[in-house]
Amino acid sequence: MIEINHSCRAFLNNKGQVVIRVRWNNRKDEVGFSVGCNADPDKWDKENQRARYNTTHKVGGKTVVARDINNRISQFLECIEESFTEYSLNSQLPTKGELKELVNEKLGRIKEEVVPDNPIEREKSFREIFNDFLEVCSTERSWSESVHHKYVQAWNHLNSCDPNISLATLDKNKMTELKKWYVKNGYRNRTTVKQFRILKSFLRWIDANGYPVEQGVLSYKVNLTVTKKEVTFLKYKELLHFASFQFPKSKEYLDRARDMFCFMAFTSLRYSDLSALKRAHISNGNIEMYTQKTNDRITVPIIEDAQKIIDLKSATTRII
Repeated sequence: MIEINHSCRAFLNNKGQVVIRVRWNNRKDEVGFSVGCNADPDKWDKENQRARYNTTHKVGGKTVVARDINNRISQFLECIEESFTEYSLNSQLPTKGELKELVNEKLGRIKEEVVPDNPIEREKSFREIFNDFLEVCSTERSWSESVHHKYVQAWNHLNSCDPNISLATLDKNKMTELKKWYVKNGYRNRTTVKQFRILKSFLRWIDANGYPVEQGVLSYKVNLTVTKKEVTFLKYKELLHFASFQFPKSKEYLDRARDMFCFMAFTSLRYSDLSALKRAHISNGNIEMYTQKTNDRITVPIIEDAQKIIDLKSATTRII
């Protein structure tokens, strides 16, 4: 008997379809199974990889309760575990095809229903690999639209440098060509270094998922001089002076911009969090909310200067 280390993960793809990915054999082999039902992304528990308890999901005109979705997921996972147990008892590692066939046999499914979701099972184009990266990471890491856009932008830059780029042709020399492309097109050194950092993040994901990355690509250094940003800041007295500054009546529209700037300074909130802030988030002298960027729950004490701004907006449901 041999021990086969494997892992299973249930997730939603960008169409709301429930899919289970199975990895084993030192993470080099991967098979995907479509569970055969959809779920509402807003009612999906990413941490537990299940539909949220006691929710109803209506996708594509069909209404399904969370219990049925979760039972379906459990059924798949049980069949997958049984399949690996059988192979372990026979001291045999399954191939991707064998695992698919055995799991489908236990489920009573036809072979055509299996999702060919394995990135190593067939040769995928560089673009297809990138699309897989976006789909998996945006789900696992709860990306915002801005983060998603950054990776798409880096991909577009790479293709502008070489429209025929492929994983096989992406080597150290190609990285140098890309650096020259940024310089030629007038990008600042700081921007170029940032874009290479984003590209390498994608390439590290590729390498971790078993795709061959040319030697020297991940360790490639851009070697461009980046000057330190000059940090401009207000002293606390200057901040208080600005907070009470009165603009001319012809420019009263600047009052809101002043209040927003000062409120962020008094609370350390990002603009994205400030724009989502409502009175319901205020309790017992604190701001309690989930951040837009990282989805972390934060508690921020409201100091006197911040409270003054809140009091000025007492007639509205939003703070600023």
